[in-house]
Amino acid sequence: MIETETNSRPASKSTPFLPYPKRSLGYVNIDDQGMAGLEYKYNESVKGDSGRIVMMTDARGRRFQTVRQAPAPGANLITTIDENIQYIIEKELQAGMARTRAKGMSIVAMDPRSGEILGMANYPTFNPNEYTRYSPTNWINRALSHVYEPGSTFKIATAAAALEEKLTTPDEVIDCQMGSIILYGRLTSIAWVSAARPILICPAKNAA
Repeated sequence: MIETETNSRPASKSTPFLPYPKRSLGYVNIDDQGMAGLEYKYNESVKGDSGRIVMMTDARGRRFQTVRQAPAPGANLITTIDENIQYIIEKELQAGMARTRAKGMSIVAMDPRSGEILGMANYPTFNPNEYTRYSPTNWINRALSHVYEPGSTFKIATAAAALEEKLTTPDEVIDCQMGSIILYGRLTSIAWVSAARPILICPAKNAA
């Protein structure tokens, strides 16, 4: 886990280690205000108090009393990000971008039992300590802000529901009809399926 500590946090503060979820942690502006991510959401809790000095002067501007208020640290924030998993995600993201040359990519690792986020990475990336040097589109957390059709990823939920209702078994071979389905005489859905692989084998057996 990452523990983020603040004590009158500077706007150019560095992060605890290199492979970290930049957009998830977020960044602060020159006024120490959280602008995105956890920095924005928990700004009032983690920013602390920078302290102040009040100087009292007479009519001639001569100081005769000074009142100092020491800075107060902000609250500690402990996330569920796993440093090792985050490192792997960052490396796989770089490899995926090099292989596919995609315009953007996101990877999220989540604990399925608790929903805790163990790692998150996006591309294009940016340095949150110098975020003004990058296009605002680079600041977006694609994994959270963009809307995606579930597509093939939802097959897992479909297979799990069929198994739970005992409508199939892990050993059953299901004919995917070449990725299309005909209802009431009309072709209503087409999915990408290799012509050489018209059969889908339920993945639940290996997953179990």
